[in-house]
Amino acid sequence: MKDVLVFGTGRFYEHRKAFLYRYFDAAKVVGFLDNHRTGKFEGKQVWEPTEELARRSENILLMSASAEEMREQLLALGVAAGRIFSWEVFFSRIQTGCLRIFPGKGGQGNGKRILFIHIGLFYNGATIAAMNACLALKMRGYDISLAVPDYDAELLQHTCELGIQVIHFPTLPGIFEAERCWLKVFDVVIVNVYQMIAAACEIAKFRPVLWWIHEADDVHSHLYSQTRERYPKYVEEQKFEGMRILAVSAIGKRAFEEFHPHRISGILPYGISDDGWKKEDHPHRRIGIAILGAIFPQKAQDVFMDAIKKLPDDLRKSCRFYIIGGLCGTEEYNQKIERMADEIPDVEMTGWMTRSRLQSFYPDIDVVVSASLVDTLPIVVTEGLMNRKICIVTDEIGQAQDIICDGVNGFVCKAGDASSLAEKMAYVIEHFDALGAVREKARAVYEKYFSMESFGKRLEQELLLTEQDFWRD
Repeated sequence: MKDVLVFGTGRFYEHRKAFLYRYFDAAKVVGFLDNHRTGKFEGKQVWEPTEELARRSENILLMSASAEEMREQLLALGVAAGRIFSWEVFFSRIQTGCLRIFPGKGGQGNGKRILFIHIGLFYNGATIAAMNACLALKMRGYDISLAVPDYDAELLQHTCELGIQVIHFPTLPGIFEAERCWLKVFDVVIVNVYQMIAAACEIAKFRPVLWWIHEADDVHSHLYSQTRERYPKYVEEQKFEGMRILAVSAIGKRAFEEFHPHRISGILPYGISDDGWKKEDHPHRRIGIAILGAIFPQKAQDVFMDAIKKLPDDLRKSCRFYIIGGLCGTEEYNQKIERMADEIPDVEMTGWMTRSRLQSFYPDIDVVVSASLVDTLPIVVTEGLMNRKICIVTDEIGQAQDIICDGVNGFVCKAGDASSLAEKMAYVIEHFDALGAVREKARAVYEKYFSMESFGKRLEQELLLTEQDFWRD
């Protein structure tokens, strides 16, 4: 890449300059732009942005949390849009052609070559969905690789031990000429989550792409604004040609189509494996009721505890309540949840659990609650269904929209309504011994929609449709 002017000399730049100069020749930074200072900075000239910039040739790197405002300022000064780069786009571009491959245990298959692109290999619901998609295709004989821009070392090792080849692909979501060359070896590319929009749009120009959307309304609104700032041409032009776009649930479809109407081709729930889960229940006198997931306002742990308060004393004392998850909200919200838990008898905050610890703990859980204000398809609910737990969910999560029928295979309450949740919990507690049929139907839901076998069949069919759509004359 040619010489650049860095726009911004504040904390954003200070926190990232080590990464910048690790991959980019410092001599190519010919100077700085700043709205609040001039003179010298780090031995180079600082200029105030003026119309003079339109006549210069350097690219301009935006290094500020106000990057969108900077971009609009430069465009108003006559600077060509093609010369303006956000930090994320620039950083990916200077790493083009750098790949590191971690082979999966047992080698690759002999079927069609499928590349699955994901935002990062870290412990979260979207990553579990991505890994299970790779496993489902591997079980069906495909040659599968998982590409990520960053990873957790422990999870990387675990993924390779499962037989999945991992490609460290640091330019993601950017796709440049060097990437186009090696990406052409794959028959189909699955692109996961909305943040990978740039990768989906660029790869779809030369290879069939299945773009899988997981985000709910609140998250999608934030991501749309963030992505529009970083990759404006993909968001604003909305030319999603050459790809098939699927949502994980009706809520995911609703969120995506608020900004991109009539673009979703269908619904594709994820699959999960029931390997490693303890099948027996621990004998215990009290009913275990748990809410699982990061402690965050959208997960509504506060509504859960308000509902507990509304239970009659005799029902509450017959239960043990668990809040399982790490503190991820604001300091104010975190403190609120800790204070509420201290004030309510029989509530235990366990903190974050590793996968193995959760699986060992699961027999102590009889009822899984998802009080989320909105959620596309929470894996914790699917795991509850899989393990024949009674699931109580709000009407704003994907399973309630598409799969769970109130009183048949689970229970549905109104989102954000502690009284509605308390009513459902009270019913379950009072009739707990008579809900065997609900538990079995919960398992039947898993088998039909979420088992690796059923998921693999649906995913394979969607890949076929993706190829047919792309290669159709």
